[in-house]
Amino acid sequence: IGCFSYVIFFVGIAFSPNMTVAYVAAVLGGIANSFLDTCVSPTCMEIYVNNPSVANLFTKFSMCISQFLLPFLIGFVAAANMSYRTIFIVAGAAIFIDGILILFLPFPERNTAGTVKKEKTKLKITPAAFAAILIGFTSSSTFMLWLNCNQELGRAYGMTDSSAIQSFYALGTATAVLATAFFIKKGLKEIDILILYPAISTVMLGLCFLIQAPWICLIGGFVIGYAGAGGVLQLATSTTATFFPENKGTATSMVMIASSIANYTIISLASYITKTGGAAAPRMILLLNMGVTIVGILLALYVKRNKK
Repeated sequence: IGCFSYVIFFVGIAFSPNMTVAYVAAVLGGIANSFLDTCVSPTCMEIYVNNPSVANLFTKFSMCISQFLLPFLIGFVAAANMSYRTIFIVAGAAIFIDGILILFLPFPERNTAGTVKKEKTKLKITPAAFAAILIGFTSSSTFMLWLNCNQELGRAYGMTDSSAIQSFYALGTATAVLATAFFIKKGLKEIDILILYPAISTVMLGLCFLIQAPWICLIGGFVIGYAGAGGVLQLATSTTATFFPENKGTATSMVMIASSIANYTIISLASYITKTGGAAAPRMILLLNMGVTIVGILLALYVKRNKK
């Protein structure tokens, strides 16, 4: 459903004759994104039952690859004087093929021999599970605030090309996915990463606040890309799913709802600070980011202490 809704979105946006049709296509794009957010992670965890967190991390790695390639594809289309619709058509065709593959390729058989079918348990949200869900809010806030405000910070610190921050950010994110997968395979617990990475982000945000120089923005881009966006949200999803082993899709949905709330509320707050804070706004947003990220650390510590 998610894939085919995206096909309608891409085709609809590319060929919309008016704003009404474009808005309908955009709504379908949001629906598609929500279906995939809710279903891709638990599906990967079900397929790779022995390494669910690593499998979930590589969904983030796929995103990193697409974020890296998209600007080059746009540049290629522009340089070749091709229609802007080309990217939308190619994306729609690619996700259509993906949907067909998902529809017909067989999923691994689960070994259920010798097990007794149990009644589906009611969803019970414990305080620790609720804290894990809220990490979806804090972890999303960390990288969303940075993504939306790093350009202004770079310009405030005298950078001539603040877009370079984004390149360092993308590199940090890709590095984190590979490194984190390696660490988990070596035995590092997901909950420990949910404590360690936000702590690194907090320190880096503090350094960006204290050191008002262009080079700190580039280092900050890499470090926040690594520790803020390099799979923390995916690990929060995996951790939350352990509280609801029979309801992984619901668990993923709750984390993504928390992430969506962060996307609206935190970015709206940052926008208000930008409008009212003047030249000091980028550094004020750094303090906001530090505060939210510290809350995420406290939530992860609570989950670690109370998770059974």
